[in-house]
Amino acid sequence: MLRGAGKLMRQIKKLSIFLLVFFSGCFDYQEKIIFAPDFSGVVEISYTVPVYKETGNSMLKFLPSSESEVKEKYGIYLSAGSFTLKDFTSKTTTAGDDDPFPDRVEVSYRVLFKEAQVLEHILMGETDVFRRGGYLFIRRKFPASPPLDENSPTFTRNFHERIVQSFAKHFLSFNIVFPWYYDLVTNYGSFTKPGVHSFQLPLQSTFKSVSGFTWKIELKANRPPEGEL
Repeated sequence: MLRGAGKLMRQIKKLSIFLLVFFSGCFDYQEKIIFAPDFSGVVEISYTVPVYKETGNSMLKFLPSSESEVKEKYGIYLSAGSFTLKDFTSKTTTAGDDDPFPDRVEVSYRVLFKEAQVLEHILMGETDVFRRGGYLFIRRKFPASPPLDENSPTFTRNFHERIVQSFAKHFLSFNIVFPWYYDLVTNYGSFTKPGVHSFQLPLQSTFKSVSGFTWKIELKANRPPEGEL
């Protein structure tokens, strides 16, 4: 009996943290990759992340809240010169003393890269990059949240459903910009105009997929049209 009660309390505590983070409306992520003709380029990243009031540290380890944490995240790759961090900015929105929700930090920065393969160490999710001749292949996998135990109490299931609903208006937003005369083939997203591809992954959907999402991108370099610089 006590063992079961302890397990329930741990589930409630875990769900409570998620509830504070996501009901506060403070988790969104935007990313733009801009490719040059030689597949070098820049990644523009921006997001809003909840932070602990006492320390200012991010509640989500994969989204650092300070420049020092971003540099620590990229570690040896920055030191080795594999890519360069530019234009870091952050803005804190402080919650009131009686506000149960956490403070928030809006973060943005740019990462300049010379070789597309280093995107494996820059982009969110599990990323594989392979280049062959004039082709660039990128595979990105975004894990799904583990499902609740089917034997969870009704209260826990209802609590979990409220959290899932809180994701309804939040997305991971991605843009890929490339020379308009190149060819891009992918299994998700749409073209907004030649050379610009967009994809939004609803956070709510990550609760409804057991295996997660795999986004495949194939970019083919073509000769520029006559007169194109």
